[in-house]
Amino acid sequence: MAERVAGQLIRSLLVCCVLVSAASVVHGHWLTAIRSSSSSSRGTSSRGGSSRGGSWRRLAVQQQQTTEYGCPKFAIFEDPWVKANVALTYGLKIRDGLGSQTARMLGVYAIAHASGLQYHHSPFECIGHIGGAPHYRDARCDNLPESDLHKMRRIAKHIRLPSSSAVNASAWEQQYLFRADWDKLASVAAAALQAKQPTLVGLELTDEFISPCPDIFYHVPAWRPQKYLASQWATYNSSRPEQSWLLARARSFRIVVHMRRGDLSTASAAREMPASYYINVVKGLAQVLQQLQVDFTVEWFTEPSTNEKEHEDMQRVRQEIPNLTLVFDSDLLWTWQQMWSADAFIMSKSGYSFVPAVVNTKGIVIHAPALGIRKCKIACSPSHWFEPADESGALPEELVAAVRQKVGGSYVQQ
Repeated sequence: MAERVAGQLIRSLLVCCVLVSAASVVHGHWLTAIRSSSSSSRGTSSRGGSSRGGSWRRLAVQQQQTTEYGCPKFAIFEDPWVKANVALTYGLKIRDGLGSQTARMLGVYAIAHASGLQYHHSPFECIGHIGGAPHYRDARCDNLPESDLHKMRRIAKHIRLPSSSAVNASAWEQQYLFRADWDKLASVAAAALQAKQPTLVGLELTDEFISPCPDIFYHVPAWRPQKYLASQWATYNSSRPEQSWLLARARSFRIVVHMRRGDLSTASAAREMPASYYINVVKGLAQVLQQLQVDFTVEWFTEPSTNEKEHEDMQRVRQEIPNLTLVFDSDLLWTWQQMWSADAFIMSKSGYSFVPAVVNTKGIVIHAPALGIRKCKIACSPSHWFEPADESGALPEELVAAVRQKVGGSYVQQ
């Protein structure tokens, strides 16, 4: 059952993004190979007499315009040779958690779509924070228990984005960029064109690409938000296939919460939001829905309490949240399925929240306030997400209006 659910999740979550003319390619491991500066110089100088290559190098650092969703657009990306011979892939060097790695992979995929370059899929090699022993950026996966290795292989098998390259780009010249931006990518494309060297660019951190254009994910058609008028909502809701397993009544409005705890004792404390924040956001949504006579449920995903403070927080959640189901330590992929299919999804400051938020195109996404942490380090907010002003969890007026518009009183308690 778990394998079937995971398969359904990934087909809906990721493989639905096959919106390019993709041919079958060999999904081999992307081996890190940084071209030395001396060999780069030799490759460039051998083509130094090419006026066309020099022209493109000058154009590479000149942004010509912006894309329809506000991302920088360079003339070099429009060159036919560059489109056919420069591809992007996820770098696979930072071996942290599933959410962070998948969020960066989605970022690379969106960068490829926004720039018009090809995408080559590189499957996960090592995932931290899996099973009972968290491990981080410099750790290897060699000594994990067999049960954790099984989880990791299963995840790597299911999470795949479609390559758009018509050839095996893993055989091209490979360049790894740990931290880059649009200007750097344009320069790399110009250098590849000048040397006539097909190049696979491994991108690791995507923050500097997303910061200038947080709507970059809209370049992938399957990730663009879909809005339903109140008159359409009842019909959609009664027929949607991803209804929660929790519900006996198919017309309930699903509020899903991700309250990150677990590894926060070893991660940045700035990522932890107080339980009162999540409680107040849910209570604010519940008040609006009750005024509209809308039936609703609350699914609360978190980790078991590890200290007295967390125990007290969970007691408060149980006492104050109506129609509540608490879910602890559930399957990683199945949990994503519940989040991306929510009518309202309340995120934490976590890459694990970010992934289902990007692909939840029909629900209301509530991003955690970016207090005490650089926003794009966790996730930049696309324009259709909502964000409370502070940790009090008070709902902004535009969020309340969005909830009212979304349901329009079309849910009536049975």
